[in-house]
Amino acid sequence: MILAADIRPGTARLALFVPDLEPLQVETFPVADLRELVSVTRRFLKSAPFVVATACFAVDTPFDVYAHELAEVLEIHVVSVVDTDEAGARLHLEGLERDSAAVLVGAAQIASRHLLPPSERLVLAA
Repeated sequence: MILAADIRPGTARLALFVPDLEPLQVETFPVADLRELVSVTRRFLKSAPFVVATACFAVDTPFDVYAHELAEVLEIHVVSVVDTDEAGARLHLEGLERDSAAVLVGAAQIASRHLLPPSERLVLAA
């Protein structure tokens, strides 16, 4: 299972994805800093029906977010943090709009493509 996140000033939208790239669960939380981001993400993960092994955070915040710190405090094996400018560029190449839902799908695709072995990668349904 993959955790995808769209982190913007004041808001964190978190989603859990499974192999068909349909989100199992999506929630939005207010966040003002990294401490709140970690707190709401922990709460969100506690409700996950499966263990999350990889995550991608698409980030546009006034505070710094580091993959190694999130991996450690959230106990997720592999975490990627992508600046939304980079995520937006990748999403544009994928032909997706830049709304929050597309950012979540894009983050899940990025996590899948770059962080998982080929046999476990997500496939975007046509």
